[in-house]
Amino acid sequence: MNQTGTHQRERPLWLHPLAWLAPAFIVLGLTLTPGCGGSEPEAETTTSSKADAKEDHHSPEWPETDDPALAPGLAVFAEVCYRCHIESEYAPTLDDNRGWTRRIRAREKDGAVARDVFVKHAIEGFGDMEARGGRRGKHLTDEQIADAVDYMLWAYQFLEAKHTRARPG
Repeated sequence: MNQTGTHQRERPLWLHPLAWLAPAFIVLGLTLTPGCGGSEPEAETTTSSKADAKEDHHSPEWPETDDPALAPGLAVFAEVCYRCHIESEYAPTLDDNRGWTRRIRAREKDGAVARDVFVKHAIEGFGDMEARGGRRGKHLTDEQIADAVDYMLWAYQFLEAKHTRARPG
């Protein structure tokens, strides 16, 4: 009963003006959850090997290489790039033949070398990709970024050849 002696129904909690505040913060938090582009706080340790990255991040898959020239690029990929190029729906994944082929052809149609354009984009940022992979890659040198691009182009070609061999023919 209220002061006038009549029964007044209490307002349901979900109708309270502040009741939407907590869900709004939850949705905002989910939207800003760390992902590609470096919105993630700096980690105390970096993932420097494929095994560590697999253990920490739901077993991403990418090809190993015995080529010593590609080893530095693989290390950078395993530390920084795989988060988007394995786990993201926005960046071309290593096994996305159509995505890579389309990007390579688009870059080369004007006489440019696709690899050089990809290195420039990785260093400076392009589209949704922040420069140097965002916060995770801010410490990388231009040479390390170029090594990672070389590895990704090799991996794309390796996986495409593997899929081609696997197709019944």
